[in-house]
Amino acid sequence: MRGLSRTAKASIAGVTALCLILFVVVVDLGINAGVVHHGITVSGLDVGGLTLEETQSALQDHRARMRRAEVCFSGPDFEDCLLPEDFGWFPSEERIKTVALEAFDVGRTGGPLTALRARLRAWSGDVKLSLPHAVQPLRVSDVIDEWERNLIESDLRLDREEARARIKDALAAWPRSTFRLPTL
Repeated sequence: MRGLSRTAKASIAGVTALCLILFVVVVDLGINAGVVHHGITVSGLDVGGLTLEETQSALQDHRARMRRAEVCFSGPDFEDCLLPEDFGWFPSEERIKTVALEAFDVGRTGGPLTALRARLRAWSGDVKLSLPHAVQPLRVSDVIDEWERNLIESDLRLDREEARARIKDALAAWPRSTFRLPTL
Protein backbone atom coordinates (compact mmCIF):
# COMPACT_ATOMS: atom_id res chain seq x y z
CA MET A 1 0.00 0.00 0.00
CA ARG A 2 3.04 2.27 0.30
CA GLY A 3 3.40 3.07 -3.37
CA LEU A 4 -0.33 3.73 -3.96
CA SER A 5 -1.82 7.18 -4.32
CA ARG A 6 -4.46 8.48 -1.95
CA THR A 7 -7.10 7.99 -4.64
CA ALA A 8 -6.12 4.35 -5.09
CA LYS A 9 -6.16 3.75 -1.33
CA ALA A 10 -9.59 5.40 -1.02
CA SER A 11 -10.87 3.33 -3.95
CA ILE A 12 -9.63 0.08 -2.38
CA ALA A 13 -11.17 1.03 0.98
CA GLY A 14 -14.47 1.88 -0.75
CA VAL A 15 -14.57 -1.38 -2.71
CA THR A 16 -13.70 -3.33 0.46
CA ALA A 17 -16.49 -1.61 2.41
CA LEU A 18 -18.97 -2.22 -0.41
CA CYS A 19 -18.00 -5.91 -0.57
CA LEU A 20 -18.44 -6.22 3.20
CA ILE A 21 -21.88 -4.59 3.05
CA LEU A 22 -22.94 -6.87 0.19
CA PHE A 23 -21.67 -9.90 2.11
CA VAL A 24 -23.71 -8.91 5.19
CA VAL A 25 -26.84 -8.39 3.04
CA VAL A 26 -26.41 -11.79 1.38
CA VAL A 27 -25.89 -13.48 4.77
CA ASP A 28 -28.98 -11.71 6.16
CA LEU A 29 -31.06 -12.78 3.17
CA GLY A 30 -29.81 -16.36 3.57
CA ILE A 31 -30.49 -16.57 7.30
CA ASN A 32 -34.00 -15.16 6.96
CA ALA A 33 -35.03 -16.79 3.68
CA GLY A 34 -38.55 -18.17 3.98
CA VAL A 35 -38.92 -17.28 7.67
CA VAL A 36 -39.90 -14.31 9.79
CA HIS A 37 -36.87 -12.09 10.26
CA HIS A 38 -35.00 -12.63 13.51
CA GLY A 39 -35.72 -9.97 16.14
CA ILE A 40 -39.46 -9.66 15.55
CA THR A 41 -41.88 -10.09 18.43
CA VAL A 42 -45.67 -10.18 18.53
CA SER A 43 -47.17 -9.27 21.92
CA GLY A 44 -43.98 -10.37 23.63
CA LEU A 45 -43.61 -13.63 21.67
CA ASP A 46 -40.41 -13.98 19.63
CA VAL A 47 -41.46 -15.22 16.18
CA GLY A 48 -38.09 -14.71 14.48
CA GLY A 49 -36.96 -17.74 12.48
CA LEU A 50 -40.46 -19.23 12.13
CA THR A 51 -42.16 -19.92 8.81
CA LEU A 52 -45.47 -18.20 8.11
CA GLU A 53 -47.42 -21.33 9.10
CA GLU A 54 -45.36 -21.81 12.27
CA THR A 55 -45.92 -18.16 13.15
CA GLN A 56 -49.70 -18.55 12.79
CA SER A 57 -49.66 -21.66 14.97
CA ALA A 58 -47.43 -20.01 17.58
CA LEU A 59 -49.72 -16.96 17.67
CA GLN A 60 -52.78 -19.15 18.18
CA ASP A 61 -51.06 -20.83 21.15
CA HIS A 62 -49.93 -17.45 22.46
CA ARG A 63 -53.46 -16.06 22.17
CA ALA A 64 -54.70 -18.99 24.28
CA ARG A 65 -52.04 -18.29 26.95
CA MET A 66 -52.87 -14.60 26.95
CA ARG A 67 -56.59 -15.32 27.36
CA ARG A 68 -55.95 -17.40 30.49
CA ALA A 69 -53.76 -14.75 32.17
CA GLU A 70 -55.37 -11.97 34.17
CA VAL A 71 -54.85 -8.33 33.28
CA CYS A 72 -54.49 -6.16 36.39
CA PHE A 73 -55.21 -2.48 36.88
CA SER A 74 -54.61 -0.45 40.01
CA GLY A 75 -56.19 2.71 41.32
CA PRO A 76 -55.49 4.78 44.41
CA ASP A 77 -57.39 2.45 46.73
CA PHE A 78 -58.04 -0.70 44.75
CA GLU A 79 -56.70 -3.26 42.34
CA ASP A 80 -58.81 -5.07 39.80
CA CYS A 81 -57.67 -8.17 37.93
CA LEU A 82 -59.75 -9.38 35.02
CA LEU A 83 -59.52 -11.97 32.30
CA PRO A 84 -59.29 -10.72 28.71
CA GLU A 85 -62.71 -12.27 28.02
CA ASP A 86 -64.18 -9.75 30.50
CA PHE A 87 -63.41 -7.16 27.81
CA GLY A 88 -64.55 -9.43 24.99
CA TRP A 89 -60.94 -9.79 23.81
CA PHE A 90 -60.49 -12.57 21.31
CA PRO A 91 -58.51 -11.94 18.12
CA SER A 92 -60.06 -13.99 15.33
CA GLU A 93 -58.21 -16.52 13.21
CA GLU A 94 -58.28 -14.03 10.35
CA ARG A 95 -56.65 -11.33 12.49
CA ILE A 96 -53.97 -13.77 13.64
CA LYS A 97 -53.22 -14.62 10.00
CA THR A 98 -52.97 -10.89 9.23
CA VAL A 99 -50.51 -10.27 12.07
CA ALA A 100 -48.46 -13.34 11.11
CA LEU A 101 -48.26 -12.06 7.52
CA GLU A 102 -47.31 -8.59 8.77
CA ALA A 103 -44.45 -10.15 10.76
CA PHE A 104 -43.39 -12.24 7.76
CA ASP A 105 -43.41 -9.17 5.47
CA VAL A 106 -40.96 -7.15 7.59
CA GLY A 107 -37.93 -6.53 5.38
CA ARG A 108 -39.67 -7.90 2.30
CA THR A 109 -41.88 -5.01 1.19
CA GLY A 110 -41.64 -1.33 0.45
CA GLY A 111 -38.68 -1.22 -1.90
CA PRO A 112 -35.00 -1.94 -1.29
CA LEU A 113 -34.19 0.93 1.09
CA THR A 114 -37.36 0.52 3.14
CA ALA A 115 -36.79 -3.23 3.34
CA LEU A 116 -33.17 -2.72 4.39
CA ARG A 117 -34.20 -0.25 7.09
CA ALA A 118 -36.84 -2.72 8.37
CA ARG A 119 -34.26 -5.53 8.45
CA LEU A 120 -31.84 -3.37 10.42
CA ARG A 121 -34.62 -2.48 12.88
CA ALA A 122 -35.44 -6.19 13.23
CA TRP A 123 -31.82 -7.10 13.98
CA SER A 124 -31.79 -4.45 16.71
CA GLY A 125 -34.98 -5.96 18.19
CA ASP A 126 -36.96 -2.81 17.45
CA VAL A 127 -39.85 -4.48 15.57
CA LYS A 128 -42.57 -5.18 18.10
CA LEU A 129 -46.00 -6.07 16.76
CA SER A 130 -49.06 -6.93 18.81
CA LEU A 131 -52.12 -9.08 18.53
CA PRO A 132 -55.10 -6.96 17.49
CA HIS A 133 -57.13 -5.07 20.06
CA ALA A 134 -60.34 -6.98 19.47
CA VAL A 135 -62.55 -5.90 22.37
CA GLN A 136 -66.26 -5.36 22.79
CA PRO A 137 -66.78 -1.64 23.51
CA LEU A 138 -69.82 -2.20 25.76
CA ARG A 139 -67.90 -4.59 27.99
CA VAL A 140 -65.03 -2.10 28.23
CA SER A 141 -67.51 0.64 29.17
CA ASP A 142 -69.00 -1.59 31.88
CA VAL A 143 -65.57 -2.16 33.43
CA ILE A 144 -64.70 1.56 33.26
CA ASP A 145 -68.07 2.41 34.87
CA GLU A 146 -67.23 0.05 37.74
CA TRP A 147 -63.81 1.64 38.18
CA GLU A 148 -65.40 5.08 38.29
CA ARG A 149 -67.72 3.91 41.07
CA ASN A 150 -64.67 2.71 43.02
CA LEU A 151 -62.92 6.07 42.55
CA ILE A 152 -65.87 8.16 43.81
CA GLU A 153 -64.83 7.46 47.42
CA SER A 154 -61.35 8.88 46.67
CA ASP A 155 -62.74 12.09 45.09
CA LEU A 156 -60.94 11.20 41.85
CA ARG A 157 -62.22 10.90 38.33
CA LEU A 158 -61.12 8.43 35.72
CA ASP A 159 -59.79 9.63 32.37
CA ARG A 160 -62.06 7.36 30.32
CA GLU A 161 -60.24 7.71 26.98
CA GLU A 162 -56.85 7.08 28.54
CA ALA A 163 -58.34 4.13 30.46
CA ARG A 164 -59.52 2.64 27.14
CA ALA A 165 -56.02 3.06 25.72
CA ARG A 166 -54.47 1.40 28.80
CA ILE A 167 -56.88 -1.51 28.49
CA LYS A 168 -55.80 -2.03 24.87
CA ASP A 169 -52.13 -1.81 25.86
CA ALA A 170 -52.64 -4.22 28.75
CA LEU A 171 -54.43 -6.79 26.60
CA ALA A 172 -51.62 -6.71 24.03
CA ALA A 173 -48.80 -6.85 26.61
CA TRP A 174 -46.92 -10.02 27.50
CA PRO A 175 -45.86 -10.95 30.07
CA ARG A 176 -48.75 -9.47 32.00
CA SER A 177 -48.13 -6.63 34.42
CA THR A 178 -50.25 -4.23 36.46
CA PHE A 179 -51.33 -1.04 34.71
CA ARG A 180 -52.03 2.12 36.69
CA LEU A 181 -55.45 3.68 36.07
CA PRO A 182 -55.29 7.24 34.74
CA THR A 183 -57.01 9.54 37.22
CA LEU A 184 -57.76 13.24 37.14
